[in-house]
Order: sequence, then structure tokens, then C-alpha cells
Amino acid sequence: MRTKQHFTILIYPFHHLIEGNKKGPSRLSQLPTHWVHWWNRLTDNQLLDTLDDTYFFLPYVRKLLFPETNWLSGDATIQAESARNQFRVLSRKAINEIILKDGLIRLTYNPAILKTLQSLELRFTLGSTSFSASVKIDWIDVFLFPQRVGFLALKMRIADHKPPDTARINDFLYYARQVLPFQRGYKVATWRCIGTELTEEFSSQELIDYLLQGFTQESPLNAESFGSFLQAVKTGNTQRRYSLSETGQVYGMSFRHFTFVCLGENQEDFTYDSNDSLESPDSKTPPLFASLSEQTLYELATCTDTRDPNYKPHPTGLSQLMEKAYIAIWDNWQGLALHDSVIFLAIRPTSFTEKVLPKNVETDYFHLYLLTLYQKVRLSLLAGDIMRERGYLHRNLRAAKSRQDEFMQFRNHYWFEQVTFKPQGIELYRRFQLGLEILLLYEAVSSELKDLSEHYERKMEMRTGKLINFLTCVGLPLGILSNLFSDTIQKELNQVPLSFLLGASGVLLVLSILVFYFWNRTLKT
Repeated sequence: MRTKQHFTILIYPFHHLIEGNKKGPSRLSQLPTHWVHWWNRLTDNQLLDTLDDTYFFLPYVRKLLFPETNWLSGDATIQAESARNQFRVLSRKAINEIILKDGLIRLTYNPAILKTLQSLELRFTLGSTSFSASVKIDWIDVFLFPQRVGFLALKMRIADHKPPDTARINDFLYYARQVLPFQRGYKVATWRCIGTELTEEFSSQELIDYLLQGFTQESPLNAESFGSFLQAVKTGNTQRRYSLSETGQVYGMSFRHFTFVCLGENQEDFTYDSNDSLESPDSKTPPLFASLSEQTLYELATCTDTRDPNYKPHPTGLSQLMEKAYIAIWDNWQGLALHDSVIFLAIRPTSFTEKVLPKNVETDYFHLYLLTLYQKVRLSLLAGDIMRERGYLHRNLRAAKSRQDEFMQFRNHYWFEQVTFKPQGIELYRRFQLGLEILLLYEAVSSELKDLSEHYERKMEMRTGKLINFLTCVGLPLGILSNLFSDTIQKELNQVPLSFLLGASGVLLVLSILVFYFWNRTLKT
């Protein structure tokens, strides 16, 4: 199916070090100079539209997702003028001081420097399978959420001479989204810069590790340019890389993709035929999809070709998936929100679907999705922390209380029943949460934290009780005997040499330490 326009935002989650400690401002100011506040890439009109779009969210959500707006005052025109004259030129240290500690920090890769990476070619070759596409990167942004959850986002589109059809977009998404091989021996696609002096091919993994320099513990500052970074990788002189860390390999196996596609013809022009339908025209089995647009939507979201028997969905599973993730609010566009992808498909080209809808998708709906994705990743990381063995009881109790505090902080700042008054926004937020299965994860983490804290508190009460019993059994008889024979003991001690008393005291001290040590070991969890 032919398309009119499209774009994709590839999203890579990571664990950052910029926020959450007293060194936050210094870490932010020490990032590579090619990272600037994201308003720097907006024109005056775009900035005015962006500030106006922030009112899509309720005030307390807007305050967290766009904390820069709290620094501005007045109507939208005054805000835009203030941002042009002041906020764009602030240092990152000043930005960190202005933005709330629980607010989102968003930076962009300097547009002037981005030109070296803006025009790319994606290549994949394996046996008889070959794919290549010219790609244009519009922007690269970093989103730094509280509690060290970050997202690297790259907005790109296929830059062929003519708009690509949906099958080509599907292939592009399949090859572009993979960061690490999903199985041993699998080959991932590579990139090549077009029209620059950088002629080396590189992988998405290498690009990510370069862009995350300074943001993570595994990606320190060590390369001034992408070319020097690739050279260091080739010679083996790079330090630890985030993509090879445990967190990177689990959460960063592939990009999440957030895609908008506008079809090039009216949907009414399309009907099923023997080439399009999953069943032959003579088959009595009803088609899996209600329309070609629904089939296209599913294929783009899953990066599959349903005409291939290996990727033909089962009717029951498809029905369950569509019930949970299908977005159908208006007749001229549809959507699908899955675990690792979101698709918005405009059914027919109109002034709304070509101009208004893509803008809404990139600004309002994208930030809405990032919010829910942050909820998913943060809860997932918290669930992992809960399961870690800490060793001793007091450490486990302290860790459980720490996790509970983190959960309460997350719930108070970023867990919302409602984020907008817009009807479509309310529906999208609900669908995003269903598609990512956030509600189930939230209930599981909340229940586990409560049970874990109660468990360790009971064990600590038992430990305290044992200590009291121990002191009672040992100390009480000694105290009684000491009171009864205090005069006799005093006379005897006066006749004992001082060296003997010191030696005996040392032996008693060592014995007491040994008794306490072995008693304490019995309380290890």
C-alpha cells in the first residue's frame, strides 16, 4: 500500500547517572558539548507551537514533563519570547538548577553537529536476503527521567526519491529496530553516513554507545567525535560499553519504535484479493482482519508479513491482542499499542491527517507514550531490585524500606489515574498502559513490597525478642549472683594481680564476641 508520509521514533531505554545524587548538576555540566537543551533545535514558530502543545496535559503532569515551563510566565507569546531570549542560552548547570528534581530533563544533539549523522544508509545482507534504504534523521534527543531512567530517541524517516510503500516501511522497521543479535550467530543491520568524510560502516550498538557517553557508568567520556569512537572500537581501546552491560543487554536488546504512517490513497479504493488476503477467495474461513488497513496496522506494529505462514497469527491470540491494544477513536485513523511498538495509521490523506495528526502524534501522543514507558521500565527495575539477596536481616530490612520509599516517590510523582482532559488522550493513556501491561506490574510490585517489608519487620521483631531472651537468661543470673556476693568478690579481687585481671577481662571479651558472632549468624536470612 502506498503512503503519503511517515516517520519513526526509535526509543532506547537506559540507566543514567545524571539525576538521583548530589553530583547531578556537575554530571550534567560535564556532558559532551554537543548536547544542548532541546528547545535549541526549534524555530520560533515551532517553539510557540510546542509551548502551546504542553497544555494537552493536566497542570501537575505538565509541570513534570515540561518543567521548563514553570520558569516562564505570561501568555504563550510572552513565553516564547522569554524562551528565545533566555532559556536557550542557559548553561546545563543552570538548567538543572531551574528544573525540579523530580522533573524530566530533555536534551538534544546539537543540530549543527548532527549534520554529520543526518543522512544515512541502512544496509542488511544475509545470504539471498538484502535490504538497503536511505534514511534521514530529523533529531536525536535524550530524556532523563527521575530515579535514573533515561530514553535515547532518534526521529527518522526513509528518504527515498518517492514515498515508500508500507511493505518497505515494514522491512525498515524490522532491520532498524534490532540493536543486539537476538540469537547467537545472527547478523544485525549496519549504517553508513552519506555525504560525509566518515565512510566506515557502524552498527546501532556502536552509535548508542557513542551517544550515551557521560550518561551512564559504563559509558565514560572518552571520544570527541563519532569517527574517533569507531576507531577506538576497532582497535579495542574503548572502555566499558553500556550496551554490553547486564541492563543494556536486557532492556536494550532492540529499539522500541513509535511510528506514524499516512496512506497515499483512500482506504475505500482497497479490497481483499488473492494476493492481499490470508485466505483464498474460495475459502469459507472468514479473513483474520476486518480490512486491509487493520492488517497493515498489525504488520507494521509486529514487523511481520502475515502472508508468510510462519507469521500468520492465530485468530484467538489476534482477537485478544486487538481487544487490548487496538485504538479506534476516529474513522480516518487507527492505532495499535503493543509491548515494544506503537503505530498510528492515517487511513486516507486529508489536510488533518497530513498536517495536524502527525504533529499531534509527535508532540502530545509521543510524550504520553514516554510517560507510560517510563512507568513500565521503572516498575520493572524496581521489581528486579526487590528480588536481590542482601545477606543479613538488617540489610534486607533496610533495603526493603529503601525500595518502598522509592516506590512511594514514584507513585506520588509519576503514577496518575488521569493525565489529560482530552478525550482521545484519556483513551490513548489507557491503551498504552494496557499494551505495556503496566497495571498488572504495578499491583505486583506494590503487593510484593508490602509483603516483603512486613516479612522482614516480623523477623526483626523475632530477632529483638531473641536478644532480650538472651540478655535475660545470661544477665539476670549474673546480676543476682553479683549482688549476693559483691563484698566477697571485692575482697578477692583486691588480692588478685592486675595483670591477671586484665588477662581475664580480655578472655571474657573474646568469649563474648564469639558468642555474639555465632548467635548473630543464626539470624542470617
